[in-house]
Amino acid sequence: MRADGNRLQALTGRSDADIEAEVAGDPMAAPITGGDSWRGAELIQPDETVVVSLRVERAVADHFKGQGTSMEAAMAAALKAWAEGRR
Repeated sequence: MRADGNRLQALTGRSDADIEAEVAGDPMAAPITGGDSWRGAELIQPDETVVVSLRVERAVADHFKGQGTSMEAAMAAALKAWAEGRR
C-alpha cells in the first residue's frame, strides 16, 4: 500500500485527541498503539523508476517470461539484486 504524501501532510497539526476520536468512531480502524511505537519512525520514499529500452537474446527473454511475474518486473528484480551485490 502506498502512502499519499498530500494526505499525510494534511494530517499534521491535528491533536492526538482529534485523531483518537476519529479512530474510535471508525469500526474499520485498527486500534491505536502505544505512544512510543512510532518513535523514531522515518518516512521512506520508494526509488523512482525510469523507462529503458533493452535488447536481449531470445533465451534470456524466455527465461524471465517463465518467472511468474511480468518479464520486466523479473528483469528489474534481477538487476536490482545484482547492483546491490556490487555495492
